[in-house]
Amino acid sequence: MRDDNGSIAPVQTFTDVYGELAARIWLGGVIVFWVYGAVTYFLLKRRVSTATIIEDNIFETDRITVPFIMGFLRPQIFLPLGLSGEERKYVVCHEKMHIHWGDNVIKLIVYAAMSVHW
Repeated sequence: MRDDNGSIAPVQTFTDVYGELAARIWLGGVIVFWVYGAVTYFLLKRRVSTATIIEDNIFETDRITVPFIMGFLRPQIFLPLGLSGEERKYVVCHEKMHIHWGDNVIKLIVYAAMSVHW
């Protein structure tokens, strides 16, 4: 095919057209993953914003049902209200091991890899 100047115009191949479409769909998926992750993180952060500090980085709230750690640089432990003394001791020990092994950072890395390779 020739263009308006008389020179041969490049032909768009099947892979050019659909490769670009696939790249746009992939990028859209990556953006959806990151937006979803950011929104759910900030909603959870807002949910536990009224938590009461028990000691150091350990908080307690009635707005959650399961214990977890939150944060990447300075992780905090969040506990549901109403754990008995012995039960709280074991749960805190368990959550501290998650922090010790860097599970909060590993989770972020895995989420980043999953969002790119969805």
